[in-house]
Parts: sequence; structure tokens; C-alpha cells
Amino acid sequence: MKLPPCLDAQSAALFDRPGMAVVRARGKDARDYLHRRLSQNIQRLEVGQWAYSTLLTGDGKLLADLNVYAIADSDFLLVAPPACRESLAQHLDRYVIMEEMEILDESAGWSVMEIMGGASAGVISALFGSEVKAGAFETVSSGLVHATQGFVVPGFQLLAELDAKEGLWSRVIAGGAVAQGAEVYEWLRIASGIPLFGQDMDTGTIAVEANLDKGIDFRKGCFPGQEIVARIRNLGHPARELVGVRGPFEAPPDLPLELHASDGTVAGKLTSICVRDGEGMGLATVKWGFREAGTELKCEDGTSLTVSRLPFAVG
Repeated sequence: MKLPPCLDAQSAALFDRPGMAVVRARGKDARDYLHRRLSQNIQRLEVGQWAYSTLLTGDGKLLADLNVYAIADSDFLLVAPPACRESLAQHLDRYVIMEEMEILDESAGWSVMEIMGGASAGVISALFGSEVKAGAFETVSSGLVHATQGFVVPGFQLLAELDAKEGLWSRVIAGGAVAQGAEVYEWLRIASGIPLFGQDMDTGTIAVEANLDKGIDFRKGCFPGQEIVARIRNLGHPARELVGVRGPFEAPPDLPLELHASDGTVAGKLTSICVRDGEGMGLATVKWGFREAGTELKCEDGTSLTVSRLPFAVG
């Protein structure tokens, strides 16, 4: 599938990401507590570094997926999708008992932007005067910036205090980026095979079903859900898996849509889709036996779909 022109090698697209959850964990015991609660190795996270992680229940199901930023040795910011905004601070605070730390919901005070496309590195370098190393973030005026991971085009995420958003937005535009709408970002997310919590996965999803292994350190030792996800990974496979699907659509359908095999067997469900020029590209969670590329499925409305590998091939 062809890249939208605004995401090609010569372009930089600017996206607003409203409604994100932003929580601060601060205090002498914050690092140790987050290490015990999250699936990522927080003890190894140096100041100025960030990592992708998950927060799981004891049976390996998702409560949130999030980025963790080590602002200082005892000060961490956690940023998660909008569906986590009302619950993330509560989930993290629930088991703080004797620890010397506090969990603060700062969602109302922050904004998140993303600059994506082949020219995004040049925009960031011109604005902030330095390159951002992989796995690290740079502190900028009233916020921080880091390279994104997992997208089919290079990009950067900019986390800024809300009162600085307008100024930073204007600077990025003046630096050569062009503001784009949510539909273009959704195309990019789906093409990259990145599931969205609250849409493609929820509290009934086991982390490894959604291809979230990159957010789990299987060697770090105990954390909630560790035994379940390790057993699935080492001794078998998940019952379901996130896959890509393609098929003809005139317009995006109402989601989710149940998917069926040729014999009528329920195979899974379609949860995300974008449509361009009559062709649909989407994300679906299907039973293990229907995950192979080339598998033919049908939506409950009769539309035929073909399973594709993730990420999608774009150019």
C-alpha cells in the first residue's frame, strides 16, 4: 500500500494526540515500586532513558500499555493511551502501602504531539539542536522529545506541558512540518501494526496475544502476570493473535465486526480499519489457526478479507 505523500521521505507530518494519560511516580521508592509492578526492567532504566512497558493483572491481562520516562532517579513519567486516562493512576496507586512515594495524575497538564515522516529528524534537529539517541529522550523547553519505535516511517514524540503546547506547535510548523488529521495518523498506526488499547485490545487481552512482547522483560523476575505470559511464550502459543487484514471497502464500517472462516466458524473480530480508494487495511484479533498470511476470512456483513503480515508492506 502506498504511503500518503505527507509521510514520504521528503515530508514531516505533525499530529496532535489529545487525551493521553500522563501519570507521575515520584519518591525514594518509586523506581523499585515500578520495577515490581510493570513488565519492563525499570531498575536498568537510566536517567534520560525511556522504555515501553505493560501493566498486567495477575492472570496476564492488560490494564495498560505505556511509555516510562526516567526524569530523575526518583521521578518517573508514565504516558498511556486515552482509554487509560481515568484508570492508570488508580491502578498504579492501588498497592502503594508502605513505600515512600506518590502517584500523581498529571494528565490535564500535558500535551502529546508526534512528528512523523522521512524529514522529521531534520525538523527536530533544527528545532532543538541535537540528535536524539535511540532509547533516550532529550529535555526541551517545558517537555521532552524522543524517537518513536515500531512505526513504518521514522518519527518523534514530543511531550510538553500544556501551557507550552501552542508555542511548540507553532515552532514545529515553522520548522517545516505540516499538520495532519487523525485519519492520517490512524492509517500510519494500522500500517505499522500497532494496536490501540481500548480498541484493538482491552482488559480481556493477554499481552502476548497483541504482540506486546517488546514491552515485557521475560528475564527480570516477578511482576504481576509474569508466570502466565512466560508460560505461553516458552511452552506454547496464545489462543489468539493480532494480525493485519485487507479487503474491499467503500467506507469504514462500524466496528468491531465479527470474522468468520469459510465454514462459518467464528475466527475473530476486526477492530481497526482505514479505507483509501476502495481498499481497506485493518487490524484484527483471530484464533491461532487463522493467523497465517493469505488466510481468507469474511466479515459478518459478507466482505471478504485476506490475512496479512504485520507491519504491512508500504512504499
